[in-house]
Amino acid sequence: MKIGTLLAGLIAILALALPAWAQTAAAPKIVIPKVEHSIGEIKRGQPATHAFVFRNEGKEDLEIKNVAASCGCTASEYTKFVPPGQEGRVLLTVNTASYSGAVTKTAEVYTNDPARDHFTLMLNMVIIDNGTE
Repeated sequence: MKIGTLLAGLIAILALALPAWAQTAAAPKIVIPKVEHSIGEIKRGQPATHAFVFRNEGKEDLEIKNVAASCGCTASEYTKFVPPGQEGRVLLTVNTASYSGAVTKTAEVYTNDPARDHFTLMLNMVIIDNGTE
């Protein structure tokens, strides 16, 4: 009797776990080598721009649902859908007119990757005025 109950319990666990495993195995998978970039020195008023490149190593299309910058001074452009095996990018551009010195700007990226549904990108820079800090 105990073996039958144990076997029924094991079958129930497998019945619940296999669909979740299969869904994850067929899911998109974002791989991004760098989530932080240092621009270095840039003159005030010049736009600070960097493209973060990523790859979809999953089995389904990867969707970038949204890119939310930390402030209005940062604009974004991004590849919305990336087929399996292909690359996409998130381009961040910071308007530096109102800043000086060391500055870090961030953007939250939201995806349909079940293992990494959101992450933060960071741009670091030192904004100089007329060649001096």
